[in-house]
Amino acid sequence: MELDTVLAAFARYPTLPKLTSQEVLRRSIAEGVQRGLFGLASGASWNAGDAILSFRKSVALGDIAFQPGCS
Repeated sequence: MELDTVLAAFARYPTLPKLTSQEVLRRSIAEGVQRGLFGLASGASWNAGDAILSFRKSVALGDIAFQPGCS
């Protein structure tokens, strides 16, 4: 799921907690990737030649973008 869709869901669905900022979600994603709860892919698609895949490793907060192509 693309991260911009995840971010939009927090505003769209009232049952989800309210975020004080995008940074809260960005830090949560970085922690989840580092702990191996899920992976992060950025590029044209997850299996494209230019894709950057992250799982069970540190991710710089600046690399977590809420735009298409980052999932």
